Amino acid sequence: MKRIISVTLLPLLLLAPVAISGCATTRTMDARADDNQLESRVGLRLSADPDIRRYEIDVDVIDGVVTLRGEVDNQRIADRAEQVAQTTEGVNRVVNKLMIESDESESESTRSDALISAAVGARLLGDPEVRRVNIDVDVVEGVVYLSGVVEDQLAKDSAERIASAVKGVIRVDNELQVQGGQPQDQGQAQGHGQEQGQGMEHTKASKQDQP
Repeated sequence: MKRIISVTLLPLLLLAPVAISGCATTRTMDARADDNQLESRVGLRLSADPDIRRYEIDVDVIDGVVTLRGEVDNQRIADRAEQVAQTTEGVNRVVNKLMIESDESESESTRSDALISAAVGARLLGDPEVRRVNIDVDVVEGVVYLSGVVEDQLAKDSAERIASAVKGVIRVDNELQVQGGQPQDQGQAQGHGQEQGQGMEHTKASKQDQP
């Protein structure tokens, strides 16, 4: 009896590790197949998106976790790519490793604005009408913003004329204030009030003259 039991158990013990190993290998292959399918679905959705399809984005998937790599123009595109990947069925999580490309045109625009600002400032300092006036010059994408206080309307107009003549200036936003100037609406209101006061005094005088 003991021999029969011994002979029967030995093959079972030898086969058990093989069966377990075979099951583990099968699960790994199935998981990898699922990841490959998910990788294809995410890639297709990114390629179909009008904002993203012109960028080369690498998609890697491991156990349902999607990793995005590549370069895009701005953060909005990077966020959009992450959203598209995250909303794909089967995705557990998205690791966004997309890099933002340096915008050379923006750097050139900034340098150009700095040159325009320096040129406008130099010309204002060299003009006898405005050189003693403290004028702030700001330039954004070729638009010149003038702010500060000037002595009279002539100085304000001269500053705008000088700034407009500088090469590269698109337009001038003249926010200069005339020193001691009074808003037109306020002056009109005061004048109207004075006229009303004079009219009331005239009416009172007329009543007093009556017997």
